[in-house]
Parts: sequence; C-alpha cells; structure tokens
Amino acid sequence: MSKARKILVIEDDQFIREMYCRELQKEGYETDFTDNAEDGTKKIRKNKYDLVLVDIMLPGKNGLDMLKDFKEKDGTKGAKFILLTNIGQDSVVKQGLDLGAKGYFIKSSHTPSEIVQEINNFFED
Repeated sequence: MSKARKILVIEDDQFIREMYCRELQKEGYETDFTDNAEDGTKKIRKNKYDLVLVDIMLPGKNGLDMLKDFKEKDGTKGAKFILLTNIGQDSVVKQGLDLGAKGYFIKSSHTPSEIVQEINNFFED
C-alpha cells in the first residue's frame, strides 16, 4: 500500500471525524477534514484526494447532494467517494451507489479500525 495516499474526511461530528483521521494516520494515510459539504467541495476542487469519506447527514447540503453535484459536473479530480453514515435504508444505499460512491459503511456497524482495513483493501483492488 502506498503510504502517500490522501484522504478527505467530511463528517460534522468532531469526535467521530478526529477518530477516523487518527486511525487513518496510524495506517500512514495523509488526512484532511471538514465538517460540511460546501467546504468539502471546495477542498476537492482545490486539492487531489485519493479517497473522500463523506457522511450523508451534514449541515446544509447533505452528502448525497454533494455526490450528485460531482457526478453532474465531473469535478472530482479522480477522487473516489465512500459513504460513512448511520443511515442504512436500502433506498439510500442504492442512491449513493448510483451517484458514484464506491462503498457504503454504517458507522454503528463497523469500528474505525474495521473501516480503515476496508479502505486498505479498497486500495489493493
């Protein structure tokens, strides 16, 4: 695994955001973060990220709307999106995947270290 991969975490809960960033950094990933979709969009357009972990329920624009905007405008600069949320309804999962998300994790069903392992696997594929 390349240790130089850059991951953006978009999560409005500070505790959860810091926990994921810490776990990712332990695995050698470079992390960046924000707590809302608007700032996340700006960061993605300004920087190159290998992966974006985005919560669906965010203040202002939600994560699905953010994905929709990127799908329509194709401004991701090659970033891959993984949804990280507590909304597990099949219709929401399907919508996120249809909008281009490469994965979908329910926060309450996975520990941060399990999600980081899945991210490692994602980059190995």
